[in-house]
Amino acid sequence: MDVARCNLEGNVDAVEFCPHNGCRHVLTALTYILQEGDRPSRAGRISLFNVGAELGRLDLFQRIETTGIFNTKWNPVGDSNTKAHTMRVCCIAKNPNDTNNVVTGGGVWRIKFHPFAAGLVLTACIHNGFSIVNNNEDNTKVIETYNKHESFAYGADWHTDKSLHEGKRNSTLVATCSFYDRLLRIWTPESDSQGFAI
Repeated sequence: MDVARCNLEGNVDAVEFCPHNGCRHVLTALTYILQEGDRPSRAGRISLFNVGAELGRLDLFQRIETTGIFNTKWNPVGDSNTKAHTMRVCCIAKNPNDTNNVVTGGGVWRIKFHPFAAGLVLTACIHNGFSIVNNNEDNTKVIETYNKHESFAYGADWHTDKSLHEGKRNSTLVATCSFYDRLLRIWTPESDSQGFAI
């Protein structure tokens, strides 16, 4: 079920909820626009939103103009880890555990594990929208697909505020973004009604 949406006036590549206590209602969305011509450049924006799930609100409270950005990760306040690593390591090792495969119908660009429900994975499936996959020991299957974006599915994240989820059905919030339609969408999965508690 759709909760809120916003046009970001740029190609949207990533979204992520803040994982830190007191700020879990904050969502960042990243855009970029390629400027072609004699002097090509890459412009972008970092947009910060307050997500009011109960009211179906998505309020922009800060926008920063910058170069184009393709990914984001939150750091704790006061984090001053500035170590530089110069060693280059590449390890291609087989997973010692059994792996499960599932066909999502599109190339997977991003994978996010549910913060509270073990085995649930949110995938941005470039050419086939967004899928919620139930990956348990016995079986791996797509339990829901969200196709309301009109172009490439790139960014996806689960809301991480546990108080929103406790004791409520259909309480999980998902943020997704699509490249060319320039939309940020907030929605709740319908999978609860199919016997999957998320």
